[in-house]
Amino acid sequence: MAAVAGGSAVASLVSTFPWLIPLSRNKEWIFLIAGILIILSAYLTYRPRSRVACTIAGEGCEVASRFSKVTLWTSVAIYTVGLFFAYLAVPLMRWLES
Repeated sequence: MAAVAGGSAVASLVSTFPWLIPLSRNKEWIFLIAGILIILSAYLTYRPRSRVACTIAGEGCEVASRFSKVTLWTSVAIYTVGLFFAYLAVPLMRWLES
């Protein structure tokens, strides 16, 4: 029963969003590029930088830095969940079944 429901959910999802097919065919490139961009974002967030831009703004830089860090770690969490389900969930379930 669950397999039929899951199959119909995937069928309706693909018929509503047909661009998911080419997206799933290129998931390796998508995960690679997204991972590189997240690493670049982490570098830009945590690199040592001067306070020249923050001399006038006061605490604006601290608020922006805190927002950047929250956004970065939220992205890392979403990326990790996606990576798990795209590459590790099926082999793990096959290993648990045997």
